[in-house]
Amino acid sequence: MASSPVAASPGTALDPAGGARERLPRLWEIPSELFRCWGCFSFLGEPVTAPCGHTYCRRCLREKLHARCRHCGDPLAGTTVAVVLAHLAEKWFPAECARARTWRRLAELLRQGRPREAREAADQALRKDPGDLMLRIYRAESYASLQEFKSALDELNAVTAKMPNWPEVYFRRATILNNAGSVEDALKVFLHCLSLDEGFVLAKVEAKKILRNLLSPENISETLKESALNTSYVRSKQLKQSSAFEMEESYDCLQLTPVSVLEEPQVTLDTVGGSLQRAQSANSLDSVEKDAKDDVLKRVSSEPLLSGPEKETPKGNATFSTTCGIVPENLVDVTDFECSLCLRLFLHPVTTPCGHTFCKNCLQRCLDHAPECPLCKENLKEFLARREYSTTQLLEELILKYLPTELSERKRINDEEIAELSSLTRNVPIFVCTLAYPTVPCPLHVFEPRYRLMIRRSIETGTKQF
Repeated sequence: MASSPVAASPGTALDPAGGARERLPRLWEIPSELFRCWGCFSFLGEPVTAPCGHTYCRRCLREKLHARCRHCGDPLAGTTVAVVLAHLAEKWFPAECARARTWRRLAELLRQGRPREAREAADQALRKDPGDLMLRIYRAESYASLQEFKSALDELNAVTAKMPNWPEVYFRRATILNNAGSVEDALKVFLHCLSLDEGFVLAKVEAKKILRNLLSPENISETLKESALNTSYVRSKQLKQSSAFEMEESYDCLQLTPVSVLEEPQVTLDTVGGSLQRAQSANSLDSVEKDAKDDVLKRVSSEPLLSGPEKETPKGNATFSTTCGIVPENLVDVTDFECSLCLRLFLHPVTTPCGHTFCKNCLQRCLDHAPECPLCKENLKEFLARREYSTTQLLEELILKYLPTELSERKRINDEEIAELSSLTRNVPIFVCTLAYPTVPCPLHVFEPRYRLMIRRSIETGTKQF
């Protein structure tokens, strides 16, 4: 990075002299509270459980900031709020939920094209809570919509002063720089964002657009002319002409010189060769992006963050406080973790695309009868076709942390039920089918729910007999 030979890994901070300081941990490497979104690292005001079982806030999934889960790498999908988790968040952290509602209101104003109202609302909210970093991001977005780019960058400076390794802030900054016309600076910051989070989809898309525009044939021809104008031959010719002509006439001559200059072999040999290489590599944009990243990332971390001096921020608590990790014991109620089908504590909780949560076995038995949610009756054919009953990790962690005794009892009862079902000395399940003969294959047409349950139990218990 910069002129230093030290190769720093993504997330490593450099001092102005180029020496590597201690590596800044990425935000998802920092021990975080349970009710924290792993996409934007803010409070889970609207928790949405992805098909893989990990939970993100609705804003991240709606804006498609990430294509894949940071935990497992599976594709992210869905925008329906998880009912159980949303109820727990509202019950345990009412102040944080109120703050999240303010964020949603600001986002809605910006989506409706009302940036002035959004800025006024953000100003009012910041007077009450000056340490809320998300409010500053939304105010920066409102400034950018009003074409007040300097004020927008100042707001983002205030955020990076508190959270210097937050990828989304660099993405917002690069977007503002791009809209302001600073394309090259925007590309640097987009790559800085990707150095912190290589899975940031929107940053990749915008960086590709900029590189594609810079490497288009039209821009390459312009680069050829600019390179020729900067050669020693043209500069000496300009000095001779300046004594005989006025400034305007000299400028007109300079506009015509590239045609004659390009005929000179000594001028165009190196320039054209390098430009042709760039034109050929434009056909393979991925390799160009990799080279550009390697080159720019050497400079971007050691340079100022392209938006001027950082603005001083109030010394109030930032949004990322530890309040979301402390739950009063009197608010922990086992009934909040009960399955609505078996009326017992969740065991391997699974959240459906409609946002309802059930025990894995309970949901499977219901889907044997009809491919729809047991509560809201939403069609779950696609969910059933995937055959992925991923456990809701956050809910399972909450149960393990706050209800360990109840969870142990629930597992004990479940183990006893499985042991009883696996004892073939007492009861052997019978599958009634068509007439079968020895050594003749007999297809099992599993169409009744009871037979589906029987086969599933024979597989889960390990007996594999009926």
